[in-house]
Amino acid sequence: MRTSPTWARRARPRGGRIAVKRPTRTPFSGHMDGTLTRRLGIRLLAALLMIYTLAGFYLALRMTAQRDARYRWWLIAAAAAAFAIASGATTLAVWRVERKAPMLLIACGVIGSALCLALPAAVPAESLEPGMWRTAIQGAVLILAFLLLAAWYVRNVVRTRT
Repeated sequence: MRTSPTWARRARPRGGRIAVKRPTRTPFSGHMDGTLTRRLGIRLLAALLMIYTLAGFYLALRMTAQRDARYRWWLIAAAAAAFAIASGATTLAVWRVERKAPMLLIACGVIGSALCLALPAAVPAESLEPGMWRTAIQGAVLILAFLLLAAWYVRNVVRTRT
């Protein structure tokens, strides 16, 4: 007597259909269990924004703790705290792929540019090195341009998900 393998005994009869209920994917779910998959660009952008957040809080705490009388420490601390809060909120919005993430990225870019300009503004005029303002303006333009480009990318990702 010939025995058939296990898979052959459990096979469907000829002409029969397999009635398997498969989970459906929603526009926001990437896996079958309904969890959100994130593109590599979104993950990298959220990681960079998290580093911005930590750096902003570190700068604000350091300026508040040292209170160096040679420059206006309160200006740098306020700008750094505002940037840290803005980039923290932006990090969460980007990670969650929310509709408000592109606008928050633009706001974060503006506040980051203000932080770049606050650094030479906090130094007394007699202590300014030549080219310090030019360097601050270039940094402000670069961070704004980068976050505007990131806002465009996130906007396109949000559009494809909805």
